[in-house]
Amino acid sequence: MKLLARLARTSPLAVLILAACQTSGHDQADSTATNLDSLSGALMALKESLGASASSIEGVVKAAKTDPKPAFERYKSDVSKLESDLATVRSTLAGAQATSQQYFTEWERQIGTIQDEDLRASASKRRAKLVERVGEISKEVGALEAEAKPHVAKMVDLRTYLASDLTPSGIDAIAGKAGDARSDSDSLREDIDDAIETIKESSAEFKTAKPAPPAPAAK
Repeated sequence: MKLLARLARTSPLAVLILAACQTSGHDQADSTATNLDSLSGALMALKESLGASASSIEGVVKAAKTDPKPAFERYKSDVSKLESDLATVRSTLAGAQATSQQYFTEWERQIGTIQDEDLRASASKRRAKLVERVGEISKEVGALEAEAKPHVAKMVDLRTYLASDLTPSGIDAIAGKAGDARSDSDSLREDIDDAIETIKESSAEFKTAKPAPPAPAAK
């Protein structure tokens, strides 16, 4: 317990791996599902911040000849959240990869102890299927992250530019890039929807069935 507490302060990823080592295989499977669900949630947050930042830069352009300062303040906040949400996706994916790898390694070791040839073959086939699922998620989310990174960098650049020039002429000069931000954001949001659907389907493959919650008490 003390070791976990020390690791939690220095390396959250190490905590995930150590905890996985101390749990049974089916518990590790459930933990993998939980991490995949967390990844889905992180992607949903990124989707929302992509939309919010695209809307707020449009707000700056629309307010160029009136009062762009309130819109710019919103934009600054939205871009900060966008940066944070992309970083969360990156770290959550790394955590899901680490815990799933720990699970697969232990599973492979357990398969080696099965003497029945049919059972061993069945377990190996099932493991290979789930390894492939995680691989698909890693590839899809990794590609999405690579696509989102230059978009986020552009949004940061727009924030830096506007911080020094909120004049009508200055804002007009970046109106085209603000429009590009909307189209780029919409494309990324569609890709996120696809990734979330992939994760949802895969996460179910790792989950142990649980009893249904009790019915609400009659009034």
